[in-house]
Amino acid sequence: MRPASLLKSLLREPRTALPALILLALGIGGFAWMMALHRSLMVRSLPAPRPDRLLSLWNGSAAVPERHGTPSTGDLQLMRGFPQVFKGVAAWEPTHANLGFEVPVRVRLDRVTANYFDVLEVQPALGRGFTAADDEAGAPSTLLISHRAWRDRFGADPGLVGRSLSVDGASAQVIGVLPEGFHTPQGTELFQPFQWTAARRDNHGPHFLRVVARLQDNATPAQARAAMAQVAGRIRELFAGEAPKDLLDQVRYGVTPLVDEALGQGLRLLRLLRWATALVLLLAAYNAGSLLLARGLGRRNEMAVRSALGAEPADLRRLLVAEGALLGGLGALGGLLLAHLSLGLTGRILGWSFPDLALDGLSLDGPSLLGAALLGPLLGAVCALAAQPGHQLAALLRVGGRAPRLGGQGRARRLFVGAQLVLGGALLLGALSLQHGLGRLAAADPGFDLARVWSFQIQPARRMPLESRARLAEAITARLAALPGVQAAGACNGLPMSGFRSDLHTVLPDGRNLDPEARALTPGLLKALGLRLLRGRDVDVTDQAGSDPVMLVTRALALEAFGSDDVVGRRLPFGDQSFTIVGVLADLREFGPAQPAPPLFYVPLAQSGMVWHGDLYLVFRTLGPAPTGAQLQALLREAAPGLALDRYLPMEDLLKAQLGPQRMALAFIGAFAALALLLAAGGVFGIMAASVSARRAEFGVRSALGASPLAILGQILKETVRLALLASLAGVLLGGLLERLGREALGAWPSPPLQLSLLALGTLVGAALASALLPALRAARMSPAEALRDD
Repeated sequence: MRPASLLKSLLREPRTALPALILLALGIGGFAWMMALHRSLMVRSLPAPRPDRLLSLWNGSAAVPERHGTPSTGDLQLMRGFPQVFKGVAAWEPTHANLGFEVPVRVRLDRVTANYFDVLEVQPALGRGFTAADDEAGAPSTLLISHRAWRDRFGADPGLVGRSLSVDGASAQVIGVLPEGFHTPQGTELFQPFQWTAARRDNHGPHFLRVVARLQDNATPAQARAAMAQVAGRIRELFAGEAPKDLLDQVRYGVTPLVDEALGQGLRLLRLLRWATALVLLLAAYNAGSLLLARGLGRRNEMAVRSALGAEPADLRRLLVAEGALLGGLGALGGLLLAHLSLGLTGRILGWSFPDLALDGLSLDGPSLLGAALLGPLLGAVCALAAQPGHQLAALLRVGGRAPRLGGQGRARRLFVGAQLVLGGALLLGALSLQHGLGRLAAADPGFDLARVWSFQIQPARRMPLESRARLAEAITARLAALPGVQAAGACNGLPMSGFRSDLHTVLPDGRNLDPEARALTPGLLKALGLRLLRGRDVDVTDQAGSDPVMLVTRALALEAFGSDDVVGRRLPFGDQSFTIVGVLADLREFGPAQPAPPLFYVPLAQSGMVWHGDLYLVFRTLGPAPTGAQLQALLREAAPGLALDRYLPMEDLLKAQLGPQRMALAFIGAFAALALLLAAGGVFGIMAASVSARRAEFGVRSALGASPLAILGQILKETVRLALLASLAGVLLGGLLERLGREALGAWPSPPLQLSLLALGTLVGAALASALLPALRAARMSPAEALRDD
């Protein structure tokens, strides 16, 4: 059996072969896409030997079990006290740094403990790794550089090892280049030791570390969890006299596989996508089998002739297997093309929700190609064998009997096709609801005016005194405000919708706990961002370090703390200071329009010693076109030499980023809704094609008895509408239920209007009718002589 003759045999009946080919391509393409995506994300998130032995160690509270916190340096020392369980325990802190070139650039820099790469079991490709001496306080500053940064920024110059680079204005010597296969999920370029003092090493105050541990070869995750329980007990003992007992009782320390922590929600997404693609493959194979059954029923005369000419049943089965394998092979080629085209788009879509994960260059790898190449012919052969008339599996696929009907003995097949319509209805309503909700959220009031507002970030030196930081912010904002077309300018330590989180704990005089978000700002920020002042005044240049501490609070904070928004002049304690409330702001959606407005306060930057400081965000509002990046670089060279301009963008982009998870959900649900709709349409087409092929004699008799083509057409379409309407209605009801259950996961999500349910219902029924139309027309045009001759 030559491939050319097999291909010619397939093309002899393109009405069933071509749809079957498309369905197999969709199923196999989804398999290859999922396999490549899974392997790529797993490798990109944790490119270290024996990743299954790596654990993330974290702290948290029993009151918020899903939130994994960052341990302190003192916690790290306690975690290292279990050598029988952990081969090594290391820590890192993801940050950024200004890398000194002619035009400074901002790069990702991870500060790490000296044993970080020993725990990961990663050794430099050039030079050496960190030693304990490199991590001592006061030791010469050293760097390890990623292979990608070495190649892209320094032209893969081997002479870079031993040279010094300017990092945040200080000199640091490059001692090694990491191997090409190693990279962090965030694309870190530089690594530098912490160099803690002894006092800092044992401090249980600031919590900022990410901790990784490698299990001993004979240790288990259960032993690691028991060790973390002992750490929690030790913390309770240490702070028994300093913190309330009810607060200490909630202290938890735990472990999670490092790959789970690295991917976070991405891992749950991968699992969902695996199930979804497996379902697509199953439905595609089933519907392809249905079409091949219709093709087999139409070839009964051909097979009878072959048998009469001496062909054995085994010969006929080999022919069907060869044709199915060829069809599956062609489907695999089409599926690989679809997977290849989809992966680049998938990376961009995932980037909406996981901006820190390096997702560029997703591609099919060897195992993905091999898996699809093997699966295609095998799946095609199985479908062909399962669909041959008289085969045991064909009993599920065919409609049964001499004159099968949709409502007759083929109940299992009818239910299976109906289930596909139910799935299509649920996904289609979900996609329509997400689209509607995104439009509503994008138009919602975030609490400030985004129009013509721009921002950028700089990173001052980590140990810059607060007074110097405040002067730097004032100098930059003054220059920004003087630029042509700039209406107002200000600075803050955390921009709304930037993802920045920093809350402070205090106890009110009545004993209630309060944990509002804490921010620092300069005069001018309210006008630049368009924040609305409801009561009182803004901060001004007189609110300096030596003056009375003041704050601005949002209405949500005022109501939570005092039960009223008339709070100007009242005081709130934080740390060892008491702040006078001088103004009340309208609530703002700090974490995006899908999240409720949190209680929040602003203090003047010059008085913000108790607030976390990292990056400095500069914000300005324009009357017309925004300044160019070159203009801002020149401004920074004057006001802040050595600091790099980073993330210069309009505030509208931050809003889009905050809606990234919803946009990603819409893209994937929309894609799978389209696939489900296509597969359901293929299922309806398959069942009707098989029904028409099996009922040729019936249609011939009806036609001979005077039934008009229109009557036969109407009968088939009526059967289709009955099945499609019931199944689609069930799918829309299921979609509505799932949409309600999913609102909590997506935040403050608007309810969809009734019209969307009607649109989904109409789309499904219309797609089913369109799919059944071709087989119905074929039955309507069938002459009595042709039908009786074939039977």
